[in-house]
Amino acid sequence: MATSYSDLHASGDAHPEPEAILAGDVVCTGPNPYPLWRVIAVDGEKAWLRNTQTHADGVTDVRRCRKVDA
Repeated sequence: MATSYSDLHASGDAHPEPEAILAGDVVCTGPNPYPLWRVIAVDGEKAWLRNTQTHADGVTDVRRCRKVDA
């Protein structure tokens, strides 16, 4: 049976909680899948990231990070 939007909304799963970002995860920080960043550490709402190609480091809000399969 197909699931409709109203079914999802009624069950509370219309906007599932994003998966927690942890050290070692590979993430991107925008709508595009690149560049890829490896999470070095997470402290509260901030994540220390390292670019997987250039090895440049950066710090950003955890809420900007989206896990990717790499």
